[in-house]
Amino acid sequence: MAKSRLAASRNQNKSPAPPITKKNVTSLDLIVDIRPEGVLNSTRHNFIYWCHEQCDPKKPLAKPSRLERMQKLKRWVDQEKKNETNAWSLVVKLSALKTYIAFCDIKKFDPFSQAGYLYYAGNSGELRRLVDIASEPKKYQFQYHNGEEFGLLESSALQKKMNLDSMLPVLDFDVSDMQATLKSFTGEITDFATLPYTSSEWYALVRRTQLLFFSLVTQLIAFKEENPESPPPQYLENIVVERIDNRDITITLGRKNGSASEGLVTCSNRFTQPVKG
Repeated sequence: MAKSRLAASRNQNKSPAPPITKKNVTSLDLIVDIRPEGVLNSTRHNFIYWCHEQCDPKKPLAKPSRLERMQKLKRWVDQEKKNETNAWSLVVKLSALKTYIAFCDIKKFDPFSQAGYLYYAGNSGELRRLVDIASEPKKYQFQYHNGEEFGLLESSALQKKMNLDSMLPVLDFDVSDMQATLKSFTGEITDFATLPYTSSEWYALVRRTQLLFFSLVTQLIAFKEENPESPPPQYLENIVVERIDNRDITITLGRKNGSASEGLVTCSNRFTQPVKG
């Protein structure tokens, strides 16, 4: 049967498929081998398996997809190996992470969500439940039924949580903001410790620094243009350090009229109208 000329013209105008190159191919080789000192056989992890529910390749793929996170985890492990990080430390951290992901899958929580994290490490989470079980152990082991849980010592729960908290940011899940509301386990250092900024504190610090810098520089440039031969000013007013509801909070820097009574920095503690333009 003869083909239509229109079909032939369509085939001629059809653009060829792009060639397959390294740039448009995603590698699925996510296997890492870790060999701790004193162990004959290395520990192998295939992070492709972790893309499945409960990290089990026999189960369906997890939704949302974990492929990008697992690729980042593979790169992180490779870099840690190049840095000669202690292999036992890597094994323990990966074990804590895998246990957490599998637990969240069983309980139908997204492991990279606040709900999933608190269900595992929160004040009423899985780690706390296991610690409570261990706090009232039975007198003899034979009193335990087959498969009954022994629980966890607080020191063990603390170690699991610390390892988990160090791994989740590697996978772009920052849990630092949630720590302020969590009860500490026994042995966790809470006093006299330097705590990292939370993400909200960090953004506030950067925002205020930017406002201070640009407000200060603007006034200094204007002063220099008006007084090219004069030394820098000893006193500046209305330096913006924060902006709330489109209103500026300002401070005063330096000494006015040579007076030392006001100190080097005086906070005006007042709102000013928003700057126009």
